[in-house]
Amino acid sequence: MTEARLQRYALFLAAYNYKIEFINSESNVADYLSQFPIDCDSSQDTANVNDVTSYVNALTAAGAPLPASLDELRAAFHKDKVLSLVMQYVTKSWLRIVSSELLPYNRCQYDVDSGVLMRGHRIVVPTVYKAAVLQELHAAHLRVIKMKMIARERCWYPGIDSDIENMASNCSRCISLRPSPAKARLESWGWPDSVFERIHLDYLGPIHGKIFLVLVDAHSKWIECELMSNFLSKALISKLKKNSRFGIPNKIVTDNAKTFVSSEFSKYCTDNEITHILSPAYSPQSNGLAENTVKTCKRFIVSAVKDCGFKDFPNHLDNYLFHYRNTPHCTTGVSPTSLMFGRNLRCKLDLIAVKRSNSDQKSLINKNVLVNKNRQKLCFSGKIKAFSIGEKVWVRDCRANPKRPT
Repeated sequence: MTEARLQRYALFLAAYNYKIEFINSESNVADYLSQFPIDCDSSQDTANVNDVTSYVNALTAAGAPLPASLDELRAAFHKDKVLSLVMQYVTKSWLRIVSSELLPYNRCQYDVDSGVLMRGHRIVVPTVYKAAVLQELHAAHLRVIKMKMIARERCWYPGIDSDIENMASNCSRCISLRPSPAKARLESWGWPDSVFERIHLDYLGPIHGKIFLVLVDAHSKWIECELMSNFLSKALISKLKKNSRFGIPNKIVTDNAKTFVSSEFSKYCTDNEITHILSPAYSPQSNGLAENTVKTCKRFIVSAVKDCGFKDFPNHLDNYLFHYRNTPHCTTGVSPTSLMFGRNLRCKLDLIAVKRSNSDQKSLINKNVLVNKNRQKLCFSGKIKAFSIGEKVWVRDCRANPKRPT
């Protein structure tokens, strides 16, 4: 747009012979008609003073952060060495070179009305009132953006934005009400070398008064969904012994439910030399494999209960588990039964399927698992925050109140 305008000026001036001379703005002859003074009575000056007074009073009545009256502001401006110089330069003329403390106020955008320094429609806050203004801005514990929006309508001083940010970041009440910090870096569980080397457990329900135990093998993605009568450790151990037909696992990953941290379950793990890994408190995402499997089973169970209720539910559950185990998993690229037994279970669709060779299956599985883990890390946007030695940090104390850090 600017280039087109300059081209039009050049075409217009091409028809003239002219000479360009530089004239200092102080020596420039002002247009007489625009600078000609007109007669005005003193009542207009009084009206201007009343307008400023009314403006300050209106801001104060509207809840603006002005902890002083107009007379107190005038006195503060005259006592403030920097602002008194600024008001002097605004009413007269600015020097070509000013001190560093006057640079934020230099040149335009300022006006003096009735002893009050204004920056557009905002009042410039004297130094003595800066702390009180910040306290008033943060009286309702608003977030940074809201505080800045209030300030941009009513008041200003150099560095007010950074002071607002520091006020909000150092407020203990605001910090205690913040959501949990962003996750840092995605740390994936390693893929085990064999089936039932590591299994993940979690409870599902209650759904219509029924609870289920969900078990998933980290290597093959084989899942078990067992209907439970209660949350007792005895019932849990009984189901694990039933599933030991696939072998006793080396590791079991669970959350911190009472059943999993009971002495009876700990004794079962010790007797069978099973390493029991507990996810951090209030961090269910650490046991993400079990959590995702619970969601998958819950979706089917809710759908099946709506269709048939619990009358024929066990048959529907067995049928669902059969097809799930016989379906290729998105992580490994092959079915859980293929990794569990070295073959797919025969189903009705095998009548029309073409048999394929399994010679390169192992390398294909490793490639699929690696690609899937890299995709998860790419989609995860967490960043690691660095801390200095001796720096004070806020820690969420889950024992007292999990919703407030200390």
